[in-house]
Amino acid sequence: MVKSYLEYLYKNYRCKLFPPETEEIFNDYLPTTEYNQLLQISNGLICNGIEIFGCTPIIRSNKGYTLPDTKSITERFMRYNFFKNKIIIGQMPETLIYYNLQNKTYGLSDRISFYPFQEYESLISLLKNFL
Repeated sequence: MVKSYLEYLYKNYRCKLFPPETEEIFNDYLPTTEYNQLLQISNGLICNGIEIFGCTPIIRSNKGYTLPDTKSITERFMRYNFFKNKIIIGQMPETLIYYNLQNKTYGLSDRISFYPFQEYESLISLLKNFL
């Protein structure tokens, strides 16, 4: 389902996909989730203001921008209690996208206050809500 949805996003929205990383790298990232399935196809995603981080940073020198990696962003926010059992997998303007390890849902929180405002059963349902 993830592969067909990424194909749909690329075809209809011209979303930017990146070559996947090696299996050893992406297997460290939530092996049974849709996020891991996405990483097997693309090392991140950029689409209409939504960024899903990959296993490694993507340097876009022609754009003067680097799409960060999940591990470094998550480590940066781990000092905040709200993110203790969460992995940050992406961002939108003023919003962080995370995976909740306790209840196995994908969620959105304010980037400054960390106030959670929505959780979804799947990554695809989260993306469909905004695209």
